[in-house]
Amino acid sequence: MSDNLNSSEMSRLTRRKMLQGSAGLGIGMMLDRSGLAMSGGEDGPISLDLGGNMWTLHQADEQEPTRASIPGSTYTNLLAAGKIPDPFYGENNGKVQWVAEKTWLFERSFEAPPELHARQHVELVCHGLDTLATIELNGHRLGSSDNMFRTWTFEIKPHLRKGTNHLRIRFDPLTPYVQKQRTAYQQKYGVDLPHQRSWVRKGPYMWGWDWCRPLLTQGIWKKMELLGYQARIADVGVFQDHAADGPVQLEIHTALAGRAPGLSLEAQIALAGDTVATAHAEATEAETVLHAVIPQPQLWWPNGMGSQPLYTVTVQLKDAQGRRLDTATRRIGLRKIEVVPPSANLSLHLRVNGTPVFAKGADWIPADNLPTRVTPEILRWYLSKAAECNFNFIRLWGGGYYEEDELFDLCDELGLMLQFEFKFAMPAIRSRTKPG
Repeated sequence: MSDNLNSSEMSRLTRRKMLQGSAGLGIGMMLDRSGLAMSGGEDGPISLDLGGNMWTLHQADEQEPTRASIPGSTYTNLLAAGKIPDPFYGENNGKVQWVAEKTWLFERSFEAPPELHARQHVELVCHGLDTLATIELNGHRLGSSDNMFRTWTFEIKPHLRKGTNHLRIRFDPLTPYVQKQRTAYQQKYGVDLPHQRSWVRKGPYMWGWDWCRPLLTQGIWKKMELLGYQARIADVGVFQDHAADGPVQLEIHTALAGRAPGLSLEAQIALAGDTVATAHAEATEAETVLHAVIPQPQLWWPNGMGSQPLYTVTVQLKDAQGRRLDTATRRIGLRKIEVVPPSANLSLHLRVNGTPVFAKGADWIPADNLPTRVTPEILRWYLSKAAECNFNFIRLWGGGYYEEDELFDLCDELGLMLQFEFKFAMPAIRSRTKPG
């Protein structure tokens, strides 16, 4: 991250950009011969982004490759290559359904630098695989996926070569898999769940809805990277406790991956570039909680009720010599939101910072049926229009997919509260145990 960013530029950075800009010790960016964007430091984690246009795509029973870009899907890449018509124009939707009925292979080669091989742990981190995928590196099967919503991580150091490495990901069609699962479940439990949505963790809208036609995408729909490290910050969650007399207590839950002797964590909480609180703790467990107090908090308010000051929480992981190994950043608004149940004289409503709020808003569906085409600029356009319409509340509909951090950061900026729904819209979901 550039040291020349002013406070207004910092306030517009998304969580993803802050994380990318602060990862590792002494960030350096380079492009290797395989087209890999590499970031990392001398002692901290090293990340090699496997995205870009160095991939090929082809059907399992055909050898003619199509140049592919990642993140991307079968549909986005075939459309870019001119091999299918626009699925959203006229009657074209029916002409492209064959794509989802095929098995597809995404492949690429890359070279891993010595710095990566030197790390104790080397992982292939797939932030989004859509959906039934089998992952192979240099002919070794790493594993498989059946859920587009989660991150899949594979330890690859035993299979990583010092020369050229080859990565292949096979995406299978849904129908045969669903039929097999459905039949086995019915035979075992006597219960039939007829809709495909019941059997695959995938965006429910992709089978079609009252506002869209079906389009069952396959592909690498989020970032894919190689991650080498000895110890790193795996996740950070910030919890708030608002005291009646004003101060806000912060609990900063930090999860670590990997181990090293003498690890410690330091947290800094800043507002508009000024530090307002700090915290320190020894990192002796896989999860460590740091405690901080903001004595005179500036509270976040919904759109139309006040301003939206945002605090930056920066957590650093340090080794026994005090060298910074990794950094993670979160941006938060300080607010207390309560759901007030209905009573004899009042209906159910929200209370923010002790003040009743009349919620005004809309339902959010995916900004594009092909999620890899959604950009931060598109999200900002839609959500800015919502704020201009005096909305203060957005329902994240349960029939879409889990949105990128940019959406949540934008809602923080714009004063938009969110009703978050898990993505289980409409279908009955199978039980892992006997139905009862």
